[in-house]
Amino acid sequence: MTQIASLVRRHWPMLVLCAFACWLIWPAPIGKMPLSQDHTVHVARAWMVGEELRGGHLSGWSSYWYFGFPVGELYPVLGDLFVALFRALSFGLLPWPRCYAFVFTIAYLLQGVAMLRISRATGLGVAPGFVGSLLLYLDPGVLREGGWAYTVHFGVWMQPVACVFVWWAFAELAIAVRTPLRPRALVGPIVLVALAMLAHPIALPMAAVGTMVMVIALGERPPHE
Repeated sequence: MTQIASLVRRHWPMLVLCAFACWLIWPAPIGKMPLSQDHTVHVARAWMVGEELRGGHLSGWSSYWYFGFPVGELYPVLGDLFVALFRALSFGLLPWPRCYAFVFTIAYLLQGVAMLRISRATGLGVAPGFVGSLLLYLDPGVLREGGWAYTVHFGVWMQPVACVFVWWAFAELAIAVRTPLRPRALVGPIVLVALAMLAHPIALPMAAVGTMVMVIALGERPPHE
């Protein structure tokens, strides 16, 4: 009990944010997938990617949609791969919609967790990240403008995941440039940017703009920093 209490004291901001996020998207956290807008498209595509993986291929031609299309090639597949991985880890016992619901929940929670990490990594502490996460979750949103409506109702949940991966990568780089440079310190940011690229197309312009901003910011740093 003492260890649990200590864990709660150390990580209560993250636990509160996760509980709040679960409430916002309930009942997805217990395995009931959202059925609005693009969610059904995503779970269908994850199933098709899973069929390709079962055959030993990362992508291939599928005849399930339209007159056929190259599944796994026209759009980033990170979300599909995670759903297929979750299905595989359950040894095929969990149905695809339930696997999708769990992965969607994890992705939604990741936004708040990443904001907390970014706030700490940039030296701002916990409070700005906690407030930023709440504002992110409380944004009602509209189509094409993020927020709850875009992420949950319309089902474009891999876009904010790509965004937080890019933000997280630059936060880790901010730590790296404040300390003696070690090649190992660049592994994390590289992996995060790669995951973002596999998550949603928005990652490419975000990484490009973010790189320019960071180069300018580093150029403005006093020599003694």
